Amino acid sequence: MQGKKYGFKGYINTLENAIQELNTQTSSPSQATIMSRILSDLVVLDHFSKAYQGEVTTALDKKDYFEAFKSIYQEHKGDSSVYEHRLDSILGDS
Repeated sequence: MQGKKYGFKGYINTLENAIQELNTQTSSPSQATIMSRILSDLVVLDHFSKAYQGEVTTALDKKDYFEAFKSIYQEHKGDSSVYEHRLDSILGDS
C-alpha cells in the first residue's frame, strides 16, 4: 500500500489514480455498472480520508493499518449517511 510507504499523500495519490483509471468509457452496461459502483466507493473513501486526515495519517503508521482505519470508520460512519451507504461494504462488519 502506497500510504504505508509514502504517508497520507501517497495514500491519497493512490486513490486519485484509481479514480482516474476508472473514470473511462466502458464497452458494456454490466461493466459500466461495476465500474460506477467502484468509482463511487473510491470517491467517498477519498472524501472520508481527507475529512479525517489526521486520524488516517496516524492509522497509516500502525502495523495493522487496515484495522486502525476500520476503527476510524466505525467511529465516524454516522457523521454522513453516504459513508455508511458507500463504505460499509468495504469497512463495515458485514
